[in-house]
Amino acid sequence: LWRKRYFEAQVGMERYLVETYGGDEIERWLPVKAEILAGLENLESPFSATALWKERFFKTQARLEKYVVQHHGLEDLGKWALAIAQIFKYTEPNLGGGAGDIARRLAKQAHCYRSDYSITHAGLEYARVELRHCAIWDYREVSRSRGVQLTLKSPCEYCTKATAANARAKGYATTYQLHEDALGHGCTWEISREDA
Repeated sequence: LWRKRYFEAQVGMERYLVETYGGDEIERWLPVKAEILAGLENLESPFSATALWKERFFKTQARLEKYVVQHHGLEDLGKWALAIAQIFKYTEPNLGGGAGDIARRLAKQAHCYRSDYSITHAGLEYARVELRHCAIWDYREVSRSRGVQLTLKSPCEYCTKATAANARAKGYATTYQLHEDALGHGCTWEISREDA
């Protein structure tokens, strides 16, 4: 999952930059791309180095968020998320579970951060995922303490756009509700076929 998300994020970035800004971004983007790819040849296979790929994805995501916000503003996060979703459309296999497939991808990401979550419905036409405690908030703080520079105030600023765009790329609409309580930050997602 982390290797795939790493790939989706950076390839989506290039798609977004080319489609939105054309050749004007080449000079500014290439040094950042080199930074993101540096040392990639030293990573082991994704099956034996899950933690390394997770860390690499997170650092890359943080660097790309900084790039977008610094050069194009928060309003462009949605454009970048849409471009990534077009990559996701082809990298995430269609397992025949419909809305449930989208729910399971979201739940898999939540699980990998050790979030407290449940899939309360996972049918072809409709699915519902509840994150009672989104542990990406915890992971962000640990990463920050290790020197990762975070640009966004909240992971939700990007995640909500990305999750909705990924679902849309597969033909599904989403609604979500963010919440914060004694368990921490969380969200509830409902996913349904767009033409339903």
